[in-house]
Amino acid sequence: MNKWQQLLIIIGLGTVLYLFVAMEPFKPTIKQKHILEHDTLTVDEKRNRVVAMAKHTWNSYYQFASGFDELLPLSKTGVNIGSKSIHLTPVGALDTLYLMGLQTEYNQALELVKSLDPHEAQLMDISQVLGGLLGAYELSGNQILLEKAKKLGTQLLNCFQPNGLPFAKINLKSGEAFWTNITLGIAGSLGLEMQYLSDLTQESKFQYKALKAYQVLHEMKKEYSGLFPDKIFGNQFEEHPTYSAAKNAGSFYEYQLKLYIATKDERYATWHADSAHHLLRVLAVYEDNGKSVYLPKFHPFLKLARDMHFDLESCQTGGLFALGSQLDEEPWGELFEVGEKIAWTCYQCFAQSSTLVGGNVCYVDNDKILADGSYDLQPQVAESLFYLWRFTKDEKYRDMAFDIVKRLESLKSQVGFHALHNYQPMDRMPAHFISETLKYLFLTFDDSIDLDQFVFTANGHPLSIRGSGKRSDAHSWMPIPQSFPV
Repeated sequence: MNKWQQLLIIIGLGTVLYLFVAMEPFKPTIKQKHILEHDTLTVDEKRNRVVAMAKHTWNSYYQFASGFDELLPLSKTGVNIGSKSIHLTPVGALDTLYLMGLQTEYNQALELVKSLDPHEAQLMDISQVLGGLLGAYELSGNQILLEKAKKLGTQLLNCFQPNGLPFAKINLKSGEAFWTNITLGIAGSLGLEMQYLSDLTQESKFQYKALKAYQVLHEMKKEYSGLFPDKIFGNQFEEHPTYSAAKNAGSFYEYQLKLYIATKDERYATWHADSAHHLLRVLAVYEDNGKSVYLPKFHPFLKLARDMHFDLESCQTGGLFALGSQLDEEPWGELFEVGEKIAWTCYQCFAQSSTLVGGNVCYVDNDKILADGSYDLQPQVAESLFYLWRFTKDEKYRDMAFDIVKRLESLKSQVGFHALHNYQPMDRMPAHFISETLKYLFLTFDDSIDLDQFVFTANGHPLSIRGSGKRSDAHSWMPIPQSFPV
């Protein structure tokens, strides 16, 4: 270990120690006590509260940022995440607005999406657009959305390297793609969407390109059979890897499971089971209190191998393990129990937060969990609570979800909802707030999406599984590629 690595460890330990020493036992303020009061609202009333939040979110975007990717709620204007808009908010909002019965708002979003003609984008961003188009088509049946998705999917065929892995960025007009250094999440970002698109169009080229990346990753040399380093450089994983289940990697593990659910191809079930085993045995930290479980980043080449904190984005593993457990002969076994404990730990990042809402990073010491004071309106905790409610029908998960609803209401601005940075309002309302966070909260109080018939993309868009919805006709299913000759 060199002196810089030692210095980083010392700084990290000092920061964590300071945070826990400075942190007093959680004492609700007057505002927090009001939020935490027991409520007597009906399920319909709670659902309507979420719908009202979505209306405020969309109307604010439509009035002040129409045509841009995202709203800046404090500046009351819009911003693009790249050089030109890829309509991230309106595309992402389509199926949310449709599910909520907000027809006027849905029509407004649809009119904006009709002008979608993306130029250049990073793959992680444009994959959200593809998923949004397909999810909205699945629910509405609007052929314009399928045509847009097919055009975009065709353009994305150019984003794959000769080795089978995708580039990180693509010019959709010229077909030129860039950046061979990618994350695990990028490598698996198109699998579910492109396979679904192949079934809808009866064109195997979409799934072939996207699913080949999974085969390539499994054939690459690595220390653990089911655990993959976060970063990939050309044809190999990084030399001194970091492992995680957060933004850089989480969607890859998620899609192994969901590809099996959607297609029943046993290879993906086998891969998922292997990955779940290693995530639980290598990454997961089990606190002495028997309740707290979280998945921090793992750095095997450092003496302090595991972080003493977790990213909020890793909280989707609570729902992932709960969903995966339903495939087992004993669905309420270890995998489900760990999923419940992860969701409980992640919820505490909200419940114990001095800002009322969770943090992008949460520090853990048994029952004491400290949020870092920044929050980007992420959906992962709501997502896990949604799955746990659907599988157990235990009201405590609805109670937690509605508690988060009330906490999120504290971030409401005159225009939209704002994120937090370092305990202060941040001039940003990410597209995922309406496409994911509010959708999962809504569906916790609404049964319109049957998990026996649908699977969600990594960005919260519902796609039918084979035998249901737009894929009810088995004659339209394309054979899943089993080999990928060079």
